Amino acid sequence: MCLDKVTCRKLRKTSGYGWKVFYSDGCDGLLYHDCQCVATTLLINEWLTAHEGLIGDEDEYTSGYHVFERRRHAIAWMGQHPRLVVRKVEYRKAHTRGTQRILVVPGWENAPTIVAKEIKILPLTTDMSGQRKRLLPR
Repeated sequence: MCLDKVTCRKLRKTSGYGWKVFYSDGCDGLLYHDCQCVATTLLINEWLTAHEGLIGDEDEYTSGYHVFERRRHAIAWMGQHPRLVVRKVEYRKAHTRGTQRILVVPGWENAPTIVAKEIKILPLTTDMSGQRKRLLPR
């Protein structure tokens, strides 16, 4: 996941909430890192720190976790891939904002995206019926 266009490199708001796509095995509810399909189990409700580096050619920016500002964009980016899931995350130490082109019906959109040094995957919350969703089977 890379930004197509960088719109801001010095953010006033460096923390907040957004949506991220993760790999899931679909059986035990575990989530895995999304970067090059690295099979690292991620912890829920604990801060994760991104590796340092630079991304891009002409419009270079510091690497980090790419967090969609809108859930619908994360879902559109995920597509119909059966092993991907969208989860709400909290982010902090955000340093770059930009857009990613994603396909949403009926066409392409530029999805606002934050790049942050740290994220925390939030626990699942209650659904519309009031039933608690479990992350891991007992």
